[in-house]
Amino acid sequence: MSNDQEKLQGVLQRINEQMYERNVELTVKNKTLSILRELYAIINTTLGVQETAQRLVYSMTKEMNFRGGSVVLYNARTRTLDVIAASSSREHPPAKNVSILESLLELKLSPRKKENDVVEVFLTGKRKVSNRLHALLTPYVDKQIAELWQTELKIESFVLLPIVFAHKVLGVLILALHKNSDDLSRSEKETLNEVIDVVGIALEQARIYADLKQANKRLKELDKMKDDFVSIASHELRTPMTAIKSYLWMALAGKGGPLREKQKYYLNRSYTSTDRLIKLVNNMLTISRIESGRISLTFSRVNILQLAQEVYEEVKPRADELKLSVKISNHVDDMGSKRKPFVIADKDKVKEVLFNFIGNSFKFTPEGGTITVYFSYENDCITTSVTDTGQGIDVKDLPTLFTKFGMIAGSYVSNKKASGTGLGLYISKSIIDLHGGEIKGTSEGIGKGATFSFSLPLYSANKFKEMNKKSRKGSVDVIHVGVD
Repeated sequence: MSNDQEKLQGVLQRINEQMYERNVELTVKNKTLSILRELYAIINTTLGVQETAQRLVYSMTKEMNFRGGSVVLYNARTRTLDVIAASSSREHPPAKNVSILESLLELKLSPRKKENDVVEVFLTGKRKVSNRLHALLTPYVDKQIAELWQTELKIESFVLLPIVFAHKVLGVLILALHKNSDDLSRSEKETLNEVIDVVGIALEQARIYADLKQANKRLKELDKMKDDFVSIASHELRTPMTAIKSYLWMALAGKGGPLREKQKYYLNRSYTSTDRLIKLVNNMLTISRIESGRISLTFSRVNILQLAQEVYEEVKPRADELKLSVKISNHVDDMGSKRKPFVIADKDKVKEVLFNFIGNSFKFTPEGGTITVYFSYENDCITTSVTDTGQGIDVKDLPTLFTKFGMIAGSYVSNKKASGTGLGLYISKSIIDLHGGEIKGTSEGIGKGATFSFSLPLYSANKFKEMNKKSRKGSVDVIHVGVD
């Protein structure tokens, strides 16, 4: 063979070696990508920790053609390392193998048993290889039984990898091989290096999801307990308080004989306090029903101007007593004469919102003040507004107006007449929200009055049909709030 031929043969051999290396590298990448694709698909599910671990270990053993594998995680509650998943690469392993896997799943390892290889990897955070199953199960499984299991499962060696997330060791991934660990190809080793981080992410995400699911379940249980307690307590309180109020009224009316002025004073104070407690109980019942979804709206075609007039007739005697002027507009601004002032509403519940708005204005407007109710049209909605010349609201207090027990110290409720539960506006907002409307309160500051408004959809046959479909089931009491 000539020198030229030898040189050419050498060049061809190097080219073949390079092509082989590149093919091996490409095979590694394809294998790794295939496994990662499967693992990421598992991550994107909302499975529990155990099921996630089971799917992870099965996918890895199947794709990499290992004999089997298992996942061991640290249980902070029991302070043990628990085998939560064990899998064979075969889709239908022999019954004897299944029995062994089931036995493995019952194991709980103590981190104090440092002679155990799994415990060692967990404590050190360093990977390890082993040729003896007994080294992974000591001292919990007899050596002879462990050797028998290893023979039955046809396992030559084990690779133990720490499962790490955010620099914290969560547990250990155990992979069982049908060959010596030294015989692992470069592609297999590189694949293991790539996927172990994904395993940590998947298991931590599954744990967080499981914890969140459990917390949500517990919160729902507590919320239901709270609703049940409020409902039962309110019902139990309302009956005796109503009886007390009735007896106080009879005493004040002289049914039990004449009263001295001092006695009348005490009885009047008791009557007022009892009445306030009854309103609080009624409001708590209403809130309980709203928050638990046990409320229905009976929608109808309502003339908003007529509804406001009906409310005015009811509140006028109280306004006269407080020396306040109440003005009700008889038209809707910006609507035009062709449109009629009809909205889609549950008439009784919307009345309660208007009662609450006007009642609040009564509480916070001094003698000689004015409360005005007016209406405007915009975007197929009619907005009802109640404005007063009262004490106004500090701008910083506006965000808390419609919250539960949203009493405001030093501004809106500083008037001595402003005793209340702090629930009226919260209930009003809940009612308007159920109508799909908007509610808001505005003020330019202390001493400059306040305006409260709510919007309701203008009536149309199609809109009426749509809203009736969405109305909730249940019932709720109709309660006057705020007009004292």
